[in-house]
Amino acid sequence: MKINDRVFSFWLKFVYQEKLNSFTFDAKNQKALFRDYIESGINEFLLQANKPLTERLAELLRLFSDDTIQIDRKRLRLNHFREVKPLEFNNRSLKDGLLGRSSDSLWIMAFKPDALTEDFVAEFARECKRYRHKVQRRVIVTLKEIDANTRLRAMEEKVLMWDVENLNQILDLFSKPRVIA
Repeated sequence: MKINDRVFSFWLKFVYQEKLNSFTFDAKNQKALFRDYIESGINEFLLQANKPLTERLAELLRLFSDDTIQIDRKRLRLNHFREVKPLEFNNRSLKDGLLGRSSDSLWIMAFKPDALTEDFVAEFARECKRYRHKVQRRVIVTLKEIDANTRLRAMEEKVLMWDVENLNQILDLFSKPRVIA
């Protein structure tokens, strides 16, 4: 079950659950453990926030283990990748990306920190055609909102688009700190 209220979810997981599982009523010890947990969570967030997005996504892709999730009412299989590596495109507007290989598919990801356009989606689809793999998953990750025309173009080109909200949903599933844009 997924609880969308992050504060309530946090309280259930780290306050209520700890009280249920506690064998003693040592409030002082529980406060110290809670404080340590909060500090480690903050330190983990700061460490992750200072990493480039490509590195964070490469780490996320390595966590995939053939699970199936639903994003924007679409089922998506998160293949277990035997190889995840950085990808540089031969295009001036397309710069950074990732390539993930599994036993039966190839994932090609591009990053667009600013606004996504229809032309960018078309260029990305052309770049992906260089990789002649039968089962290809094309993904563009953007930190901005995606307009309707760009979404339609991506559907035509069979390209998945992950905005910050989608990306944070997946990061939440793997208990990783969220991306803040």
